Amino acid sequence: MRKTVPFQLIFLAFALSTFLSSCSKQLGIAGCEPNPAQTLLDVMNQARAQEGAPPLWANESLTKAAQPHAQAVGERKAEGHIGLDGSDPLQRIEGVGYRPRAFGENVAVGSLNPEVVVSAWLASPAHRAILLDPSFQEVGLGGVLNPDRPVWVANFGSETEPPKTRCHSWPNQSRPSERPQTSPENLF
Repeated sequence: MRKTVPFQLIFLAFALSTFLSSCSKQLGIAGCEPNPAQTLLDVMNQARAQEGAPPLWANESLTKAAQPHAQAVGERKAEGHIGLDGSDPLQRIEGVGYRPRAFGENVAVGSLNPEVVVSAWLASPAHRAILLDPSFQEVGLGGVLNPDRPVWVANFGSETEPPKTRCHSWPNQSRPSERPQTSPENLF
């Protein structure tokens, strides 16, 4: 005996798939607002998945530690992992109230393309170890837009409290084409 599917059920399935398809185009695969930080997080999580590491969650405190350092590096007031005030990554992370069980920091200068940044980190043994470390649960991303010196900072960590979101925020929602190109600007 053959069962038939009612027309209403077929229509409902089609309408639902159309709705979900349009939402995923607007919000990205994970349902998050598309922005440079979220794109970098997605690329990082793809790399981690390929290596069997769990995905990272976005963390606002780690972002608050990453953004000022990215700005200082972008303005050539700081280099590498030493902050404007001589701080190291742990001091900056703890300075925003994050109490890590584990922490790490990756910095990239020279490309705004997330795939290029992640590829560069994967090509460096020290950066690769941090990016793929399965003990890290969270990340905060900072960046600046400067045509001559784009900068990305990723602060990794694990706290005792479980992470809360896979979406990375981006406070500056203006389009890149609307930004002046004469000085560094916050990316996220």
